[in-house]
Amino acid sequence: MLTFKPITMREAATLRRYYESCGFQLCEYSAGVKLMWRKTLNYAWTEAAGCLIIRCESQGRVSFDYPVAGPEGDEDAALTAIEGYCLENGIQPEISIVPECKAPVLLARYPYVRVSNIRTWRDYLYYKEDLQLFAGRRYSGQRNHIKKFRTQWPEAYFRPISAKGDAAAIERFWVDFAAEFPDTSSGALGELKLSQKMLAMPDKPWLLRGGMFDGDRLIALSLCEKCGETLIIHIEKALYSYTGIYPAMVQAEVEAFGDGCTYVNREDDAGDRGLRTSKLQYLPVRLAGKLRFEVQCEADRLREIPTVTTPRLTLTPLEERDEAAYNALCLDDARNRWWGYDYRQDLKGELTEDYFLSVARRAAALTRPMPDTATAPRPSPRRRTGPCSG
Repeated sequence: MLTFKPITMREAATLRRYYESCGFQLCEYSAGVKLMWRKTLNYAWTEAAGCLIIRCESQGRVSFDYPVAGPEGDEDAALTAIEGYCLENGIQPEISIVPECKAPVLLARYPYVRVSNIRTWRDYLYYKEDLQLFAGRRYSGQRNHIKKFRTQWPEAYFRPISAKGDAAAIERFWVDFAAEFPDTSSGALGELKLSQKMLAMPDKPWLLRGGMFDGDRLIALSLCEKCGETLIIHIEKALYSYTGIYPAMVQAEVEAFGDGCTYVNREDDAGDRGLRTSKLQYLPVRLAGKLRFEVQCEADRLREIPTVTTPRLTLTPLEERDEAAYNALCLDDARNRWWGYDYRQDLKGELTEDYFLSVARRAAALTRPMPDTATAPRPSPRRRTGPCSG
């Protein structure tokens, strides 16, 4: 039986042992995302069969990351452990978010499964060299923005920053940023608050903090993390009054922190049209898909309750004509004794003639499978890593 523990800063070192060499290229497979969103998505962790297993619980829905194997990890055994946990707790197994490279494993494992691939979840992946150099005609727009920035602020410079040594500059930056921040929606303000907490976390070698300065004034900051050959940019914030600051910041942070990486992940667009436009302008090499696998069984594939006939018995869906007989069955105390359930435990108010039939119909409606074309996503927090333009 798996035992999950809440994620705290103390467990970051354990998570990093798995994520530092993880090749999934998705932002969810990083210690930074788990720490930043741990309370919003109720992240919890455990280890089994040499693998890291993460559980997420949001709005009553439980899901699990694909197991991240250590040097001697057994992904098959870890998946079996997840299935056993779900069976013990009466949870339908849901593996999400799954990198595309692991889809064949789960498709071969589960004969009945619903798979979702939601556009707004996808991460924007770029070649590190492209963002580092902005070479070629296709990046002329970014180079022009950077030229304007350098012309107006020729002494601006980028350097690594620390939560302790640069606390005063970071605190002043948040005041300046709030004065210019154009998005006052609850989601954006919530993400901003989480960003502030992340930048205030104790300094760790794997938490790559960087800042652009105009003299002593911090005008842009970022927080990155290396996972495998991918540099994941968790946070990018800059003062909008400094024209061209965002492409200049992207180029500088990739130059400073991207050594040994092939790709840069600037995370998803959270369905924000302006943010999507901005991320596409940097010409991603691909949008990294994140799949959701909802494991089913044969009964889940039924679109209606069937009629089953044998020489001695016929099973049919409950109908209005069955109301009296069904009431007698549910009110039979001798039967309830062996059934192990007493309807009085859930009864609220008066016991009406149609109570038991209506309860059965509501239960059937709740368990009826959704059409295969349904793609309602698990609630995903807004992750803003850049401006809406530029």
